[in-house]
Amino acid sequence: MMADSLGHGHPYPLPVIEQEHELVARIVVRYGVVYLPLLDRMGREVVQAKRQVEGSARAQAVLDGYAKRGRDEAASS
Repeated sequence: MMADSLGHGHPYPLPVIEQEHELVARIVVRYGVVYLPLLDRMGREVVQAKRQVEGSARAQAVLDGYAKRGRDEAASS
């Protein structure tokens, strides 16, 4: 596994998961609902990947806030 925008160890970045989700949807439409469990699984993968991206962004915002506060406190001393 490679590290990527989703965080350490996640095998695929969000855009790739979304592309595969679209591909599976096309397969379901063309070949039938027998492939619907794959579509459901890919839907869950998209949700999980988005949560990881959003979580990483929230964590970075917290770090940025503390860094800014530290700079502001140093400047006012």
